[in-house]
Amino acid sequence: MRRKSRILPALCLALTSGLVLMPSVAANLLQQNTGARITGVVVDPNGAVVPGAKVTLREEATGTSRTAATDNQGRFALSGLAAGRYRLSIAREGFRTAEETVAVETDKTAAVKITLVIAETRGEVSVAGKGSVLPNSDANYKALREARPHETYAVTNLVLKRDIGVLTLRSGNVTFLSPVLGRASLAVFVGEGEFTLEPVISLERAYMRFLTGKESFSETFNRMVICFTDGTAEEIKKLGPAAEVHARAVEVLRDFRRRMRNSTDTPRSMIEAILASGDVENLDSETLAALYNPRRGGSFNAYIFGKKYQDLRFLVRPEGVFPSLPAPEEVALIHLDPQGKEEGILYLGH
Repeated sequence: MRRKSRILPALCLALTSGLVLMPSVAANLLQQNTGARITGVVVDPNGAVVPGAKVTLREEATGTSRTAATDNQGRFALSGLAAGRYRLSIAREGFRTAEETVAVETDKTAAVKITLVIAETRGEVSVAGKGSVLPNSDANYKALREARPHETYAVTNLVLKRDIGVLTLRSGNVTFLSPVLGRASLAVFVGEGEFTLEPVISLERAYMRFLTGKESFSETFNRMVICFTDGTAEEIKKLGPAAEVHARAVEVLRDFRRRMRNSTDTPRSMIEAILASGDVENLDSETLAALYNPRRGGSFNAYIFGKKYQDLRFLVRPEGVFPSLPAPEEVALIHLDPQGKEEGILYLGH
């Protein structure tokens, strides 16, 4: 509309003053009102959309530029363009800036797909449990800590198998929090579910029997929080239809964050001391490190509020559950219950 407002007065002035526009002048004026446009979608190396990316478009002939931002679906559109060649630049924190040359024709639409590459120059993010300067000064770290419910999917008899652990979500809703760097990495489940774990080695089965009275582990639950950097989001979204956010999801999330972020200087048990120490990573910091460094293997952490085991943690971490140990085990089942009799490391293995 702004371009029209400049063209129409010019045409009216020419007519009322008796002037005749030269063909080249008329062509230039009309060209400014072309319907040419550029549309696109921005994704990360895993194909997940990247919202909030800054899009800058510069016309090569004139040097003029325009900006836009990708929406929640990673899409953008710039219209009202003159035919010609443009330089497209996409910038998003945590990624390398991507540039591409796009040519558009009069009244045509040019569609592009831009894949951003992780910014390798920032290196490994520190994952210290306390006092880590880099994560605390990082906007994406803040976004992880403050993420809110974003979208919800209904699930029925959905099975998530991770190593020797199996989570069966019999009925309920899974609510994903807002994506960071284009990826969902935390979700809340409210409904009816069951977790089972079957040790493979006889020694591990004997240890499980010593602790629980059975060679395998089983627990039912009605709420759970999962933190992941693998393909969990895609797996759930593919099978579950969209639904409304469950009223309890926000409450469960609040309780989970309170449990995870409340530190104590006087641990009430050995397990609480281990989990509160720097040996077990700050969850938000560890997630951010994985998002910035996708060459790491995907992790999966389930925090289960069971009927008997009310703070059960099933952890699958390629970097090791307790990284300071030599050749640390990658899979663990831990129950935190400082004032109860069921606390312990129920399983720890490769």
